[in-house]
Amino acid sequence: MLDCTLEYLKAESGVWFEITTLLIPGENDSVGELDRWTQWVAEKLGPDVPLHFTGVSPDWKMHDKPCTPPATLTLADAFALANGLHYVYTGNVHDRKGGSTYCRSAEPV
Repeated sequence: MLDCTLEYLKAESGVWFEITTLLIPGENDSVGELDRWTQWVAEKLGPDVPLHFTGVSPDWKMHDKPCTPPATLTLADAFALANGLHYVYTGNVHDRKGGSTYCRSAEPV
């Protein structure tokens, strides 16, 4: 259902949207899943849809999962860029390169 909604937004609505993916250790952070997800976004939604990756923090009801390692967010960023996405960002970790929401073609000096 989610993919149908995203495809609808892109093709039919004309609204601006960005995607945020919460990476949960052991649930949706495998190499294969990161590769498939970022390929799908690039193929179905296009390279210019912004994609944000954030890490989970084991608060409130999710005490059974560890924090998402920053390396996982960096890996997701690398897969997304390798699969052709132009605007990929990492969130809620210190990541100078991937954490800023400036246009990558205009990186500050």
